Amino acid sequence: MGAARRQGGSRKELQRQRERARLAGRARPCTAALALLTWSAAPAAADSYFVNGISGGPESLYGFSGVIWTPLNPLNDPGPIVRAWSKGAIFSYYTDLPAKPDQRIDVSGVGLEAEAGWQWQILGARLALMAGAVWRDHQLSPADPGSDLAGSQFGWSASFDAD
Repeated sequence: MGAARRQGGSRKELQRQRERARLAGRARPCTAALALLTWSAAPAAADSYFVNGISGGPESLYGFSGVIWTPLNPLNDPGPIVRAWSKGAIFSYYTDLPAKPDQRIDVSGVGLEAEAGWQWQILGARLALMAGAVWRDHQLSPADPGSDLAGSQFGWSASFDAD
């Protein structure tokens, strides 16, 4: 206890700093994987659209990076389409734990999504059907035995886009 207080921070604050550093360390490989996935020696007709964003509130922070890539055609023309996202979030919620009612739970998480499919031009609109995989990993502090959010989860995705 003395060492934490001498440096000017509480144990809880030091734990939060370590958790944020650990989350940042886990996000770097996700960003590197996304960069490798989107880099290619594609033909000149290939097109891509990169998007990044960040959002937050008093007890939350969310960020993402993504790419939509058409390897053989311009973005709005019929043909194959690939999209990939990396995401990160830090947020809190309150729940009743057996030992403590109204307990604050701090959550940090990262995720990757990748989908591939086909897009069409129909009556001036772009339509796309895609399928892929989703991976997410969330850490809860303290542990919440009533939550199915904690840990690593893998799943499948299907999506429909229109514009």
